[in-house]
Amino acid sequence: MNILGITLFTHDSSATLIRNNKIIGCSEEERFSREKHTSKFPNLSIKFLLDEGGINSTDIDYVVIPHDPLKNYFSRIAFCLFNNKNFISAIKASFHNLLLFFKLKRDVKLLFQRHNMKLSNKCKIILFDHHSAHAASTFYVSGFNEAVVITWDGRGEWPCLTVSKASKQKVQKIWEQTVPDSLGQFYESVTNFLGFNSYGDEYKVMGLSAYGKPKFYKEIKNIISLSNSGKVKIDSALWRYNIYKRNFGLGYDFKIKGIKKRLENEKLKKIHLDLAASTQKVFNEIAEGITKLAYKKFNSNNLCLAGGVAQNILMNQKIYLNSGFENIFVQPASHDAGLSLGAALLTQEKYSRKLEINEFTAFQGPKFSNSEIKQILDTFGLSYFKPKNIHIYTAKLIAKNFVIGWFQGKTEFGPRALGSRSILADPRNRKMKEIVNRKIKFRENFRPFAPSILEDFFNKYFENAPKNEFMCFSADVRKEMRKIIPAVTHFDGTARPQVVIKSNNPSFWKLIRCFYEITKVPLLLNTSFNVQGEPIVNSPHDAIKCFFSSGIDYLILENFVIKK
Repeated sequence: MNILGITLFTHDSSATLIRNNKIIGCSEEERFSREKHTSKFPNLSIKFLLDEGGINSTDIDYVVIPHDPLKNYFSRIAFCLFNNKNFISAIKASFHNLLLFFKLKRDVKLLFQRHNMKLSNKCKIILFDHHSAHAASTFYVSGFNEAVVITWDGRGEWPCLTVSKASKQKVQKIWEQTVPDSLGQFYESVTNFLGFNSYGDEYKVMGLSAYGKPKFYKEIKNIISLSNSGKVKIDSALWRYNIYKRNFGLGYDFKIKGIKKRLENEKLKKIHLDLAASTQKVFNEIAEGITKLAYKKFNSNNLCLAGGVAQNILMNQKIYLNSGFENIFVQPASHDAGLSLGAALLTQEKYSRKLEINEFTAFQGPKFSNSEIKQILDTFGLSYFKPKNIHIYTAKLIAKNFVIGWFQGKTEFGPRALGSRSILADPRNRKMKEIVNRKIKFRENFRPFAPSILEDFFNKYFENAPKNEFMCFSADVRKEMRKIIPAVTHFDGTARPQVVIKSNNPSFWKLIRCFYEITKVPLLLNTSFNVQGEPIVNSPHDAIKCFFSSGIDYLILENFVIKK
């Protein structure tokens, strides 16, 4: 049975292919199209996956879309009428959703045809709602036999928060909450208020929060709070939401006395830092409250998280420390790109109930052989060489303060570079953070970098966080280690560590091990292989372009070394 999940009708288009009960791959369209957060039909991702699976589009049995146009249909109409008071727009939107439901299957087939792919008559096109796909995307790859599952984001079709109880048989939704009382959209609105893009720049607010004090804590608490029953409540008199303008970053009327909206190029002031810190503090407390209630209500020690909110690493650390759950799994592509995975897994569970996942890995995209890379380098006429041991050679370069573009194996699925498409540097050099931010990434200097560390050394360097392979939790850097690894220690003494396990990530593990043998420091500074505003590199062509347009010193393409 061949199942193709496709993320459509939202940002971060992606595709996932399951063939004969095995995940063949998951791929984000932006990596191929080079359009960040693209919402376009993921035809390039689909073609890659079909080739990877050795099948044609006519061999697909199910195409699955994680979007239900009729989800909460009447409540959406009512909200638009009574809150936005725009009768014409409400009727247009409701008619659009109704029409989409009836013509969606036909339109999907036309999209395949438009991109020179054809579906067979036996292929079924089925729909699941947004948050059901989020829930499946995390639980079915978590390795847990049962768990509580929480999904939260800006909004799906209409819900923004769901709580489910999951077992190997099914994921049963217990309750859901809808907009406008959305934890995710409130954080978006603060992101917009601080002069950043509403979607995609939330991590900037997260990083910025370390530099401020929660001086506006009471003001934020007055706007957004948590009820005793575990539901988010936003005061509509202090925060108004317009669904018709939200996708343009203009849907929020957000006011706090004494603070004006920051313009995009305006210098960041102390008041902005304090607003970020206040928002993050309240955000953490609400998330802790929701998970504490879930822990008390359900007889489980396991928690699975997904949705854009689950990418907030500071929140995840607080949940780990304070919720009561012993084991927490956060799917590495928790944003909307992960919906294609969830949709495919839901279909697998519904029609087959068999899925072979020994241990889920984030490395799900394209890889390139040395012969393919050599051909590309020769075509470009680039000088290159192959050292006897690429890992020892690269570790020596990093130890000498050279910045490396590291391209190995399959592309990661999700927003984190995990040692496959990474920019690497020496964490011991205090100036390295500024060097990489200014000369290579071309981004704000307040943003931190992650440490990738050998599994056995995690507890020596970090505390108050779980060992995590996907950079989904912040951790406290032990005080005695902060002077040793200043380039990856954030202003508040935290970091976003990636645990590197030999069996799951052998090439990257070898590199860090070689660096450890040279320096006695078992970790590297790791950031995504891209520059500001571009997706993570996917192919050797992308890597070469990024290398020559940035301050990276050496490019490592599998076993080949290119020097400027």
